[in-house]
Amino acid sequence: MRRDDAAQIGEKHETDESASKKMVEMTVKETQKGSAFKEYINHHQNAIYPTNKVKTTRYTILNFVPITFLLQFTKVINVFYLGNAILQSFPSVSTNDPLYTIIPLAILVFLGMLKEGLADYKRYKIDKATNSAPVRRLTGKYLTENKQV
Repeated sequence: MRRDDAAQIGEKHETDESASKKMVEMTVKETQKGSAFKEYINHHQNAIYPTNKVKTTRYTILNFVPITFLLQFTKVINVFYLGNAILQSFPSVSTNDPLYTIIPLAILVFLGMLKEGLADYKRYKIDKATNSAPVRRLTGKYLTENKQV
């Protein structure tokens, strides 16, 4: 390394140190005034944050029937009854009335949808109880109990 390079590195190091010292001095002066710190705190207190609400339900009133109806056909027994009902609708293949396969299929699908609906309603009730529980909130130096927002 040449002397010129070493001198440049030394100057750069001194410049970096003096710049960081100036920043520290400015920060200390601003903190002593209190304006920068208060501005920082006010900014974060007024910021909009996402809520802490818990939502574990899978369905809404609008999407419950289509989603649960389609999910019932992920079960092998329901697909079997559907295929059997389709085959029973052709007179050349049919051995009995197609209603004898459509009725059990409709009952199984309805019971599956009812079970999903009850499970989702239980999740909704648990979420409602959790979200209405009081929470502790740190405001300034004090800890207060509030309801969740």
